[in-house]
Amino acid sequence: MGEKKRKEAAKTDFVFEKRNFTWMFIGLLFIAIGFLLMAGGGSKDPLVFSEAIFNIRRIRIAPTLIIIGFGIEIYAILLKLFLRALLLLLNVTINLFNYNLVLT
Repeated sequence: MGEKKRKEAAKTDFVFEKRNFTWMFIGLLFIAIGFLLMAGGGSKDPLVFSEAIFNIRRIRIAPTLIIIGFGIEIYAILLKLFLRALLLLLNVTINLFNYNLVLT
């Protein structure tokens, strides 16, 4: 019985869980796709200017995907903090609601 309690006490609590890594992977995919869409558009001859670098894909879509990917990465890192804050807010709201019911 004592050994079981020691094993539970020695269990490490990791900062990131499976859902954090899942969101991180999704964010990395967005960033990678954005960089792949941004690649290319150069001219074979260095003396000739190519208008392909000003394509809508390279100017708007790719940077947007990269920014979304970084946003997802930030969310993935702070996910546990967001959930704790949400539970705390919910707990405070329920306690205030119960306190008002007692007073009336």
